[in-house]
Amino acid sequence: MEQGGQEGQGGANLAGPSSQPPLGHKDWIGVAGSVMAILLSVIGLNKQPVFRGWAVALMVVAAAVGVLAVVMRRYRRATTSAAVVLVVAALAILIVAPEPTPPLPDPTPTPGPKVLVSKVDVVAPDGTGSVVTLDVTVRNDGDRPAVLTQLELVIDGFGYLPPCLYGSNLEVTAEYATTLPDNPAPGTAVTVSLHQQVEPGGVDRFTVGLKAPSSHDGDDLGAIASYVYAGRVRVQQDAAGAALEPVPIVIDAGTALDANGTFYLAEPRDATAADVGTDGLCGGDAECVSRQVACWNANRRTLLPLLAMPGARSPGAEAATAALGKA
Repeated sequence: MEQGGQEGQGGANLAGPSSQPPLGHKDWIGVAGSVMAILLSVIGLNKQPVFRGWAVALMVVAAAVGVLAVVMRRYRRATTSAAVVLVVAALAILIVAPEPTPPLPDPTPTPGPKVLVSKVDVVAPDGTGSVVTLDVTVRNDGDRPAVLTQLELVIDGFGYLPPCLYGSNLEVTAEYATTLPDNPAPGTAVTVSLHQQVEPGGVDRFTVGLKAPSSHDGDDLGAIASYVYAGRVRVQQDAAGAALEPVPIVIDAGTALDANGTFYLAEPRDATAADVGTDGLCGGDAECVSRQVACWNANRRTLLPLLAMPGARSPGAEAATAALGKA
């Protein structure tokens, strides 16, 4: 009897402290929820943010419904079912959601022509007093041929200089590419079509003649006057190449500018008694002297703002710049 009691007592000791109660309904829900949360986190790592956001939102709602199932026992079955449906829906979203599209690599620049205007020289109006010539040199540093399609002269300033000393009229006979406008407004563009091709690594040179207007506002001296233009030369190419930087110029067309008093004197002056003498200007004709001195002064005022502009110059414009102190 004593031994049996001891064995019974020992059996009770073995069954008591070492045994664990079975998992309850709430515990299984918690374990399943933790596993599902981990699974959803892993699956959602590489998904697009918008789908991952929807899955997280459904999981939050499922968690809230799960808490409601614990608190409101009466509706436990419905709320538990709803939580399961929400979790499954979140899992389905993450399974079918596309992964983010990797960014496209930067496009490789398309090789093409790279044309630069190396130099623009201005050749003085020819001996017949008509055409000023632009001598243009371009360089292609690209790896494809460049096709030049047009030369454009954008006029920023204009001056008309009638001759103050003159004799007979001059005949104008010369071939030309285009005629310059008379009294152009700032921004007026004169275009000349080109058909030039510059090979990769090559250099090309071409000339463009610019003819002076044949007259100026009905002035009888317009045919032998000098027309001064300040502007920018732009060489354009076809769509395969980029726009070229413009080159500023100051040119004279028509009768070439000179520094011997035909068009201007270096300093403004008034008519003097010596000018009216028989050995002076106009053979002593006072009215003629007055007109000539006024012509010099007016032409000088016309030239000064044009010569103040930067750019490659024709020989006449270069001489006037030096004579009038604008170099």
